[in-house]
Amino acid sequence: MVKPPKHVLNRFYVKTYPKGEGAARVSERLAALASVPAAAPVARPARKEEDTGWQISGGFGQTRYYGIQARCWIHDRNRD
Repeated sequence: MVKPPKHVLNRFYVKTYPKGEGAARVSERLAALASVPAAAPVARPARKEEDTGWQISGGFGQTRYYGIQARCWIHDRNRD
């Protein structure tokens, strides 16, 4: 489960418990967070496409082991 950001939880607390014992403290914290400018996103440099000589390919197969009881009907017919 993804937790919501703390400012969302703080707003919910103030809205739910406006006269609670921590409401004034949480309101001050929200006001302080609102006055701080948001940080600009950091751009990563573009990745260079390089030919490494590697090529990956493949597949997946699955079989079931039936054990010794599984016999071919041809072998069972020849036993009689």
